[in-house]
Amino acid sequence: TETGRVEILAVERGPSRVEFSVRDTGRGMDEKTLATLFQPFRRNESQTGFHFSGTGLGLAICRRLVEVMGGDLQVESRPGYGSRFFFELDLPRSPRA
Repeated sequence: TETGRVEILAVERGPSRVEFSVRDTGRGMDEKTLATLFQPFRRNESQTGFHFSGTGLGLAICRRLVEVMGGDLQVESRPGYGSRFFFELDLPRSPRA
């Protein structure tokens, strides 16, 4: 949005556990959109019928990458309040050099 914002956070949840999240103040999504959000090539038509949007492959690929690393990409969203995408991963610390 022109007046909104996007936050990217990484928060330690334990000695080797990190939560990553991306939150925006956009228009948000309804339950119908959320139900198909991670499916590749979904196309959504606006109420006027002239504006199209969709998820393409991006979110499907992101979810799969997070799963391969042992996490689960999730989303929370409400129309008019924006969205939050988040996941946790076990990332053991590297020994000091």
